[in-house]
Amino acid sequence: EGASVSREWLGRMALGRTVHQGDQAVDALMDDLRRKLAGHGASPQTIQLARGQGYVIADPAVFAEVTD
Repeated sequence: EGASVSREWLGRMALGRTVHQGDQAVDALMDDLRRKLAGHGASPQTIQLARGQGYVIADPAVFAEVTD
């Protein structure tokens, strides 16, 4: 089962700021991360949008594989 993270948390942790409704910075960040993970053989579905909640990391183990 995947781990869920909110857009607000991602904004604070990854961007160092608060995100507001309509702010696409977190979405762009997740698109970039998906592309980078795909370059290491991960499925584009590794990170999924959970509307109204944030994002779900479907397989957190993929991050350990990429960083090893």
